[in-house]
Amino acid sequence: MEFKCALEKASLNNGDLDEDNLLWLHNPITSIININDRDLLLSIKLFLSTSNASDQTYKNIYKDLLDDSPDRKILSHAQAKKKLAELTGVHAIVYDMCLNSCITYTGPFSSLEQCPMCEVSAMTLTNQKSIHTNTSIPFPLACSSKPSGKLHTVKDCQG
Repeated sequence: MEFKCALEKASLNNGDLDEDNLLWLHNPITSIININDRDLLLSIKLFLSTSNASDQTYKNIYKDLLDDSPDRKILSHAQAKKKLAELTGVHAIVYDMCLNSCITYTGPFSSLEQCPMCEVSAMTLTNQKSIHTNTSIPFPLACSSKPSGKLHTVKDCQG
């Protein structure tokens, strides 16, 4: 019943999104993003190409690229993620989740300290600090209104 109520009350203004994200959702980019900086373009392509891989995969390729061409200014994984969000307005919304992927700690489960399904603790103690053990990145319905397509360079658009 709690989930039904949470769904009925669902809104972009429920407090999960900051003002910048709300602004982007209400005013999405409607034009092609032109990137003339070859290192920035390579960084973003690398980030997108490794989006289903581990962060370590990105780091390994990043290191290999810099070993081959030390003069390149390739962005780190975190920098590429941040820059892509700045360019597109698409930001990850991250929720804590059960280590066994039973539930996401959101809505009625947001204040639980252990999973009601498998009873695994939601937190682990690291360096005297409790942290969540697993995260989930949902795909909000609002993102479906974002324009789709690939990143373009000026050269791509000159035909």
